[in-house]
Amino acid sequence: MTSFVCCVQTFTDGYTNKLIGCSVNPDDVVLVRIYGNKTELLIDREQEIKSTVILHSNGCAAPIFCRFENGLAYGFVSGTMVNLDLAQKPAIQRYFFVVVLFLLQFSLVFVLWLF
Repeated sequence: MTSFVCCVQTFTDGYTNKLIGCSVNPDDVVLVRIYGNKTELLIDREQEIKSTVILHSNGCAAPIFCRFENGLAYGFVSGTMVNLDLAQKPAIQRYFFVVVLFLLQFSLVFVLWLF
């Protein structure tokens, strides 16, 4: 019988959601995000899922493994925070541009929701 150890870590940097990371090895991490109370009033969760699926299909985001009523489980992609120097490199610009477009889309949805 094979045994393994599952590591669980709760991340506390977020403001509205609870984020828990689970792994059996450092290369395979699953993040479980539990939505904060009433965050659906600010974030279009359906659009967030659609955008994440599109970003994943373009190599810009981790896959979504499952959704549940108040959250989702998705993969983790190790990386580096994008700063101005990194964003100016041609190899990074394609990914940066796609991500910025999606962030602007979320902002536009929020602004339209306010009016």
